[in-house]
Amino acid sequence: MSIKEGSKRASAKSLKGERIGPYVVPETAIRDLIGSLRIRDVETTAARLQVVADATHREIDSQVDRLDRSRLRLLKDVAGESTNKQYRRIMRAIIAGVGQGPPGIDAAHLTANYAVELAFRWTSDYFSALRQYRDKLRAMALAAELAEGSEPAIEPGAVCNG
Repeated sequence: MSIKEGSKRASAKSLKGERIGPYVVPETAIRDLIGSLRIRDVETTAARLQVVADATHREIDSQVDRLDRSRLRLLKDVAGESTNKQYRRIMRAIIAGVGQGPPGIDAAHLTANYAVELAFRWTSDYFSALRQYRDKLRAMALAAELAEGSEPAIEPGAVCNG
């Protein structure tokens, strides 16, 4: 996916100006990053962004004015771990955001958190949890039907996919 030259300037301008929503970049940029990742890269990118969320979480709770040097260094190191242009753009905005004090630290934290939430939807853990949830709902529906004495819509022991 390529970004047109004009949109580069427009998005760079918006990053330095007021934020759209609670994030350091527009929400669509976060969704675009996660949506553009190959399945095998989702978990790695999510892990990197979780490092950002963890590094900024303590500062939000303690209401500090800025990130300490070691955490800022950690963010810069994590930013350099991928060659993905969208990832690097978001990480530059996160690093710039944490330099703006508490509101920027909060926005950086929310950005990373949101990206991790979106990425989770593409992990094997998510699909496993979703299957378990569906199986639980089916079992509850079957138990309710059996308790009413009616003929079950789902045969006991039937394997259901999807």
